[in-house]
Amino acid sequence: MDSLRLAVALLQDSITRLVAANAGAYQAGYQAAYAGYQDLTQCYVAELRKPRIRLPSAIALLGAVGVGVVVGRSIP
Repeated sequence: MDSLRLAVALLQDSITRLVAANAGAYQAGYQAAYAGYQDLTQCYVAELRKPRIRLPSAIALLGAVGVGVVVGRSIP
């Protein structure tokens, strides 16, 4: 009976250590994922702050509008 109680106590201690290790691993994984999410969000915001219309594309757009107006007026 005494050896069974000792075995149960050892197993309970082992379970307690495993639960603590599992919680620590979960916390470390969560922190790593959250840090990666923060980095990705900062990169995304930096990308959104870049200007979208650049001078060559704006000139090409105005040229296409001009050609469209000319072609549209030449059609009877």
